[in-house]
This record gives sequence, C-alpha cells and structure tokens, in this order.
Amino acid sequence: MEEVGVRFPIGPREKLILNTSRPSARCIKEKMKTVLNYLGQLRIYSFLDLLVFATALTKEINIIVGIGLLWLGFLFYLESRHDDEFRLKINKYLWTGPFAFSLVLLPVWICLSFALFSYLYTKKKQHAAWGVSAPLWRALQNGIIAAGFNFQLAILAFILIFIRNVIADFRDAHDDKQRGILTIPVVLGVGKNQAWAFYVHLMLVVAATIIWLNFSFFDSRLILPIILFQLFSYPLTPRLSNPRYLNIYG
Repeated sequence: MEEVGVRFPIGPREKLILNTSRPSARCIKEKMKTVLNYLGQLRIYSFLDLLVFATALTKEINIIVGIGLLWLGFLFYLESRHDDEFRLKINKYLWTGPFAFSLVLLPVWICLSFALFSYLYTKKKQHAAWGVSAPLWRALQNGIIAAGFNFQLAILAFILIFIRNVIADFRDAHDDKQRGILTIPVVLGVGKNQAWAFYVHLMLVVAATIIWLNFSFFDSRLILPIILFQLFSYPLTPRLSNPRYLNIYG
C-alpha cells in the first residue's frame, strides 16, 4: 500500500527562516569578491617580488620580516588614502602597526627614509608635479631598502622599479587623466589605458623576481610556483584598466 505524505503549507515566516539559514549563491559570490578585493589590494605579485628581493639582500630572517612589514605598512597607508572605484575601504590607521614593528627590526634611517618616499608617492593625485615624479619616489623606496645592504642592487632596483612604474602609468593613463592626475603618459598626451602595458608591467615584475632570485639564498626551484602566484594574483588588484575578461569586480 502506497504511503501518502502530508504536506503542510509554508508561510512567510518559514520562508524567511529557510532563506536566511541557507546563504544564496549570490551572497557567497559577494563575500568571495570582498575577500579577493582585500587580497588584491595587498598586491601579492609585488609582495612576492619584494620578498625575493629581501632574500637577495640578506640571510637574516628578522631583516627580511622587517622589510616585509615595512612594505605591508606602505600598502595599508596607500590604500587607505586611495579613493579608487572597486576598491573597498581600509582603516586609515592600520599602517601604523606594521610600520612600528619594522622600526624594531630594521635600521631606523631606512624606515624613516622609506616612510618619506612612501608619503611623497601617495601625493601623486594632489598635484601635477607629484604625478610626474611618482616613479621617482616609488623607485627610491626599493633603492633605500637595498642601500643599507648592497649598493649595486640598490642602483639596479631603482632603475627597474622606475621603468616598471612608468609602464604602470601607461596602463592607467585614461583613468589618471579622468581624475586629473598628470602622470608622465598623460603629460605626453596619452589619453587611453594602454592594454599592452598591463602585460608588460606584469612581465617586468616577473623578470625582476627572476633577477633577485639569482642573488637569493632561496632554492631556484621555487621560481615556478612564485611566478604562477604572481600571474594569478595580478588581476586580483581592483583596477579599471584590467582587461574586461580579467575584471572580476565590474
């Protein structure tokens, strides 16, 4: 004999409980985008490059950690001052923690010089002179870190970072022009985001990492996973200039 089930009607209250007890696919997707947004603002591709750079300068773990914290503090400071579309807000005082710890682990003159160049770099959006000179301040950040350990690598880092930053400004030329930021490409009359610069900038980051690895105590076999992480993390940074097929925030 077939058993007949009894169905009770589901009212509005029961529907609400069912809807709130099971997160929707849309809700999960938004939470994932939030996590990726904050992760992208940390610029893992660049952080990995800096980590390998630090190991090329010294074998002392406390110094390497100090350099990492110094860079983390800069990123927190930079992003807390940004007002870019797609980027979620970061507490404006968050940078003070990593910076304070870096003062304990690194020579004070390196930390203070780095902080000065970081501050000047973040003024990029405030005046034409700051926009044009931004690659200089960005290059001096890495240069001053290396100067305390290896002067030859300091010069090389300055040159590579300067070129890399100019290329990044070509990548974001339209967005910078719309915001009134007079970077070198904007001054030269470039008014559109340059798609080629997105890929060239990434390749320059990878190339620099490979160069640093030649001076590092890291096992050379680590280069493949490091590069893969750089390639996959690069589009995570929220940018209007990201190619449409890689823009997960639009």
